[in-house]
Amino acid sequence: MSNDNHKLARECGPGWNDLIGPIVIRADETGATIVQIKEKFGMLRIYLGPGDVDCDELLDMIDKAEMESATTCEMCGKPGVTMATGSNGHWLKTLCKEHGTELGYRRTK
Repeated sequence: MSNDNHKLARECGPGWNDLIGPIVIRADETGATIVQIKEKFGMLRIYLGPGDVDCDELLDMIDKAEMESATTCEMCGKPGVTMATGSNGHWLKTLCKEHGTELGYRRTK
């Protein structure tokens, strides 16, 4: 069984494509439906459809990718750190130094 998970719009930068790709392939292989791929609070988030949460291997892959995203630049895939922007520093992204500077973000710690 195959879904069209690869057609789902990604609400994050291209730097996380290597983290997302294997999950999309495995979801298609298992018949799981990915309902959303996005950045939230500086990290990757991947959400499955109802009834698709019983595939332990896929859930483990998602957990690992979400954790790796915390140290991977969302824009280019190089090593990154959590950075903030905005008047109160509430907008978070994980970025390398170059993209952080380019996009106006600063290190949070």
